[in-house]
Amino acid sequence: MAALFQEWRAAIDSETGQSKLILTAAVPYSQYSESSTYPIESLRTNLNWLHVNAFDFYMPTWENFTRAHAALYDPTSNFNADFGIESWITGGLPANKLVLGLPLYGYAWTLVNPRDNTIGAPASGPAISKTGVMAYKDIRNYIQSNGANSVYNATFVVNYCTVGTTWIGFDDVEVVRVKVSFAKERKLLGYFVWQVPYDDNWLLSQTAVDVNGENGREKKGRLSLIIILVPVIGVLILIGALTCYIRRTKNKKKDTEYKAKNSKSKANIMTEAGDFNNNAPNRMVYRFSDIEMATNRFSSENKLGEGVLSDGREIAVKKLSRTSAQGFEEFKNEVMLTAELQHVNLVRTAYPIKRYMLDWEKRVEIIEGVTQGLLYLQEYSRLKIIHRDLKASNILLDEAMKPKISDFGMARIFSKDEVEANTHRIVGTYGYVPPEYVKKGLYSIKSDVYSFGVLLLQIAYELWIQEKGMEFMDPTLDDTNSSCTLLRCMQIALLCVQENANDRPTMFEVSSMLRNETTPMANPKRPAFSKRTNESDELRRSNLKPEICSIDDSAITEVVGR
Repeated sequence: MAALFQEWRAAIDSETGQSKLILTAAVPYSQYSESSTYPIESLRTNLNWLHVNAFDFYMPTWENFTRAHAALYDPTSNFNADFGIESWITGGLPANKLVLGLPLYGYAWTLVNPRDNTIGAPASGPAISKTGVMAYKDIRNYIQSNGANSVYNATFVVNYCTVGTTWIGFDDVEVVRVKVSFAKERKLLGYFVWQVPYDDNWLLSQTAVDVNGENGREKKGRLSLIIILVPVIGVLILIGALTCYIRRTKNKKKDTEYKAKNSKSKANIMTEAGDFNNNAPNRMVYRFSDIEMATNRFSSENKLGEGVLSDGREIAVKKLSRTSAQGFEEFKNEVMLTAELQHVNLVRTAYPIKRYMLDWEKRVEIIEGVTQGLLYLQEYSRLKIIHRDLKASNILLDEAMKPKISDFGMARIFSKDEVEANTHRIVGTYGYVPPEYVKKGLYSIKSDVYSFGVLLLQIAYELWIQEKGMEFMDPTLDDTNSSCTLLRCMQIALLCVQENANDRPTMFEVSSMLRNETTPMANPKRPAFSKRTNESDELRRSNLKPEICSIDDSAITEVVGR
């Protein structure tokens, strides 16, 4: 691409009498916002400037909380224009190559509770339209027609208004003033608006012009970009803009289709969830001073938030941090879910563990406890919960070594008849998330099944296929009389991490296989992300003889598949 830019510019320059070629590109708000790697040096050398699309951080079709879709700042996450601009500058692009994007539109959410209407309030999807998007002129008309007030939030630099259960976040005059001033203070090349027809009688455009002219007329030599109406002198928006436009078009199309399909189920979910503030019968209320004392004023020595109350009870405290990779949504999500869910294998306290205490019998109890916790979330809870971040560090043990599934910050609520959902924001821990989630953003109850399988093994498949399963076992385990139980757990784990989600068992089937040695089990296919094929494994398996394992001399003998 760099060579193309260079040759293109050289060809234009060689033609005398021709206007100067201007090359630009539209890029995401941050160089870290997508999986792609941007050639900073090539962008700096070959492009005149870059349009930074500092908007659409959140949409009501993606998030079940009200959010500032074009926040200038955000103390709870990195999804904000300030962070994005800084990432491009620290990455090597000069500030005078960057043009800040100002959206002349907003998004409408449907509130779960009209009285809870701040930024981050629970929502059940878009309002007004299928995607929730509204032009600024339509927002102004909606506010005037309903006699509503526009509220300015200086923390995020966003305006919002509420009419009943409808919550609209957008950029009004106050926001445009701050953002244009921000562009001047950061010495950016200028700003652009998207898009001009959305304005209300040029109100926002004129505001931007007025702010840009204040105390700056002496800088006659500096170029300020006020509005991009059409391509300027040939090609303004090249490959990057086209790519960004296509991606956004596809995403919005998917959002529309998904919302049309699932709008009813989202409403049902929130109805099933009920009021999180009133449904926890055994809730205990602590004063802030109690928590502060228990954690020694949130000392850094208590890195995992552990502490001891004045009555001697051990607790775990989660605190929202400005530097956290998770944001306000995840924090609030976890608080609400842990308050609502009640199960013996779903709590949030941890105790120290020593390796020698975990013999095989104890490990089986832990495996079965995690199984029952997931089974409750997926089948028996009033809410169907997909955890989405199940991993070893989120399985905590109490003083009796009973496992407790913790950290529901990434969890999502499903209605009972919902099978799977789609997201554009991939979360979780690499190595524990299934392939369909990483590649397509699809998550379902089979996502947690995959993570459960990873919990049981790391490199077992190669040993399994070679009939060397016992080599995978911890040599400190007493497996003299339980070799089939060990191998059975390995086989169940391998079934859980298969590439195709349809091949994986449900947690109900996992529970049955763990509790009943006579339950038949299929031969596992090669785990996800493997370079080899299942066909080659079938050939290797056919050359091996089945092993006869005696579970109990007085019970049964079973042929264990490989």
